[in-house]
Amino acid sequence: MRFGTLLFLATACEGGQIAIDFGDTSKADTDTSTAGDTTDTTDTTDTTDTTDTTDTTDTTDTTDTTDPQPATGPWCASGCTWSETDIATYGGGGLLFVATSDADVAMGADGFVRIGVADVFNLSADLYTERRSGFDIAHLDDLERARQGLYIVSPAISLALGANDAVYGLWSDTEWHYAVPQTQGWNITNEGGSPTVTTYPTNALYRDPNGLFHEFRLRGYRVGTPGGTWTDLPDAPDTVTDVAMDANGEILALGYGSVDWSIHVFNGSSWRRRPISGTTLDTAAMTLNGAGQPVLAVQRVNDTEVQTMTWSSGSWTTERVSSNGAEYPKVDVALDAAGTRYVAFADDLEGLSLAWSDGNGWNESIVSSTDADQVFMRIRPSGEPVIVAVNEGDPSGNLQTLRIYRVASRGP
Repeated sequence: MRFGTLLFLATACEGGQIAIDFGDTSKADTDTSTAGDTTDTTDTTDTTDTTDTTDTTDTTDTTDTTDPQPATGPWCASGCTWSETDIATYGGGGLLFVATSDADVAMGADGFVRIGVADVFNLSADLYTERRSGFDIAHLDDLERARQGLYIVSPAISLALGANDAVYGLWSDTEWHYAVPQTQGWNITNEGGSPTVTTYPTNALYRDPNGLFHEFRLRGYRVGTPGGTWTDLPDAPDTVTDVAMDANGEILALGYGSVDWSIHVFNGSSWRRRPISGTTLDTAAMTLNGAGQPVLAVQRVNDTEVQTMTWSSGSWTTERVSSNGAEYPKVDVALDAAGTRYVAFADDLEGLSLAWSDGNGWNESIVSSTDADQVFMRIRPSGEPVIVAVNEGDPSGNLQTLRIYRVASRGP
């Protein structure tokens, strides 16, 4: 998932398409073509493969378990206090640099988060695995520094979990790379540079309920198995950020491009566009509800109101979550097993907030007073929300700190 910013230097430096059956049943590219993409009708009334071997000396604690006690209602229904833990800090390069990094977060069935980081300063792709006693750190690969004219290319990284919480990673530097899990460590494959890695690359990697992986590089789309066989399919019309499979077994790709943010729906052979009603969006995130339908968290251009949008019976239903969204918005959305909706967002007090609703209005809690540049939220099997954020570490923006926010206590 893309969230990096560019790095500036003072001097210049240097298939065929087929249909596929998916079974029954998580910036700027200048190409704005949407040819061949049809549109869903919506009610807009708002209510080459080289192999490398990674370092396998990192140890992993396999004895930890998460809190097995589930919540009897929304986890923070009676209020929550939060703990804040720094995981890593990325160094800057002086006044001529703007700090950059990319990350993605996956929640395992064991209740622990995995965080993939592509860091352009340390030229390193790393994996952080949460444990009770801290984080296991595994170095996946060294990055190559790529340039386009005066700019250093920002890396991009995405994670997906396979069987038994095996971590698969996709990232870019001058080319695209995969980390494919082995008995010990990872096998690193070079996937080439197609589509061309741009100044703002983006990618998304998703494993559907049938075990098939879906990969989006910019707008390029293919399905298969990392380290195995892939099938190229029609490109997605927009730059994709979040992916899911709906109740009909169709692929939903949330993205942005020539016609604002949209959800594009793939039926196995072609794409159709599902517009998102209302005024132009600044940012959006997507998850699915218990009915297998998309739920979005959004914030619109020049508007501090954070909203959710739920697709049902051919139209969107919109709810106001909070009027305290940040000027430069970042949001994420997740649901627990009971259907409680959670929205994490950067707030207008240059901090981080969490809102939740079980269908009887929205409640809001301040998580941190530290500004968040990027926000990820996942729900543990116990129902506990956990938030991972990338924060500016100093006023110049030359440092970024990766942090995790966990519930320290519940209730008054």
